[in-house]
Amino acid sequence: MASAMEVELAAMFINTKEAVPLRVLLTESEHPQGPTPMKVDNTTTLGMTTKTVTPRCSKAVDMCFHWLKCREAQRQFNFYWASGKESLTDYYSKHSPLAHHHKVWHQYVT
Repeated sequence: MASAMEVELAAMFINTKEAVPLRVLLTESEHPQGPTPMKVDNTTTLGMTTKTVTPRCSKAVDMCFHWLKCREAQRQFNFYWASGKESLTDYYSKHSPLAHHHKVWHQYVT
């Protein structure tokens, strides 16, 4: 079973890998972009990518970690922390009471 940090790091890796070709396309189309902001709700993951936490991980996590660190050093991405309460992705992975679903459904259904 993976830890929350490993899952967050893998999600960041997948999202940034998909964003890099778009950044290259915009740059080559003479629309250079500043660092793309990426919100993280796991402080350990943020600490690893911003060099405030020393990593001790498996090889798979190690590869993702170094790739993300490299992209941040190139100023392609800006990783920052925000509370998980604001995260729209948690809706799909957390079990919530029916009252909560009725309260937030308008944010997910267009």
